[in-house]
Amino acid sequence: NALAAGPVDIAGHWTVRDKWLGEDSEGNDIIRPASVSFGEAHIGQIFSTGRITLDGSEAAMHPLSGLTHNHGWLTLTGGNVLTLEHDLHNAETGRLEVLKAAQLLIDGILTSDGALTVGPEGYLRANGINLAGGSIMINGVVDAAHVVISEDVAVSGSTLLTGSLLNDGHLAVGSSTGIMEIFGGFHQSGTGAIEFEIFGQIPGESHDQLILHADSAFDGILGLVFGDDGFQPRFGRQWLLVDVRQSSEPEVPVRTVEWLLEAGHVHVAGLGPFTGDFDPSRYKWQADDLLLGGRDDMAIYLSFGAGGAGNLAVYSVPEPASLAMLAIGGLVMLHRRRR
Repeated sequence: NALAAGPVDIAGHWTVRDKWLGEDSEGNDIIRPASVSFGEAHIGQIFSTGRITLDGSEAAMHPLSGLTHNHGWLTLTGGNVLTLEHDLHNAETGRLEVLKAAQLLIDGILTSDGALTVGPEGYLRANGINLAGGSIMINGVVDAAHVVISEDVAVSGSTLLTGSLLNDGHLAVGSSTGIMEIFGGFHQSGTGAIEFEIFGQIPGESHDQLILHADSAFDGILGLVFGDDGFQPRFGRQWLLVDVRQSSEPEVPVRTVEWLLEAGHVHVAGLGPFTGDFDPSRYKWQADDLLLGGRDDMAIYLSFGAGGAGNLAVYSVPEPASLAMLAIGGLVMLHRRRR
């Protein structure tokens, strides 16, 4: 039914889904559209008891173009596209999902205090994004000039971010393992923490990786999680966790990363913080007393700048006692060969 102009609040459940009818003679999809209209009225907010699902590229709920506050559950999926020409607030009780090739296009600022999920094929665009609370998983593309993760907020995912990211909270790269790529620079404050998981040698598949395309800076906490599902690191292994990509254009300045981490602010899950000293002349943080995977024959160290300006690599190295045993073994073999 047509309603008078003005806001309408949604408290119930709505599902709008188009229908695929087959293909025409040229192989093009035939889709029956589905749409909902309230006349001149628009939806101003979704109550905490409300739920709206738009499923399909030809599914439309026209009043949603006026949405400013989500206290309930809003899901876009199946290639659906929703455009908002103003700010959107996803409240503490809200749940916002952009899944399966869906797009949420916001000509304004998105502030999220609630749950936010961007699926692997999802696309989220906004002028800016403030992540202020809730459970946040981002595995798709985020097109925003800047994204801010507030203090005490946890974010995880494998995303491509076109703008900059300021991390005052907790960022877990990957989902579980994966690659996060940032084109506008990454800056982590003293309250921030970033975490990498290492289960094997392949970036994105068995260990996390952060790819940076602009000047960045790391303060706060760096966390490393080594897998325990039969993962056995070996001597001399290297894991490139932060890969700073340099431009091939000669006029583009070298991209750098400023490492502001302090002693005790590099943590390894189950093993505690690094207690070694940072050597700024060699851009290396040695931790001889930090045993990798609980093994008494192997330690790790971090190298800042390995392979390029600002890169972060983790190396597994033998403990001094192990080195001595290797040296003795080498001498024995040499003696045998000479005989």
